[in-house]
Amino acid sequence: MNTISQLWDGVLHAPPQSVSRAILSDAPKRDVSSECQVTRESPKNLGFERKDNMKFCWITISVRDFDKSLEFYTKVVGLSVDHVMTPSPKMKIAFLGSGETKVELIYDEASSSRSYGKDVSIGFEVDSIDAFMGVLRAKGIDLESGPHQPNPRIKFIYVLDPNGFRVQFVENIGTA
Repeated sequence: MNTISQLWDGVLHAPPQSVSRAILSDAPKRDVSSECQVTRESPKNLGFERKDNMKFCWITISVRDFDKSLEFYTKVVGLSVDHVMTPSPKMKIAFLGSGETKVELIYDEASSSRSYGKDVSIGFEVDSIDAFMGVLRAKGIDLESGPHQPNPRIKFIYVLDPNGFRVQFVENIGTA
């Protein structure tokens, strides 16, 4: 199974003519080489030295209720607490997850407005969407949308976290 970084790495290192192939095998095939050219800029043209091994570190979610958000991401999503900081009496920060990529929750009492783009979500893989929907029902969490199955190998749903941020859960269905 290819990861997003492996697919993106393949695009970055591929000659422009090979980028025209569809990454998703169920996507309609068409030649897009005239529509899109992928070039590898030299560091001098970028204005900084580009690292080929750049890593995605974390996503930050500004939360309204620190405790409810922490409970959602630990008890529903299943992330572990890496560390919690209290930079001031009115601010809390938690980093969640056990791998390289973390979810950062920030609560700041001084910040009253939070805005999440309706087309932005964070995604987590589960073993079975059907079983996970049962877990969500038992916890009283409604689906925001789904289940969706755009092709035979993937199935996903969306829920809203306690802040209204879209969270996607995806099942990658193996091929025999």
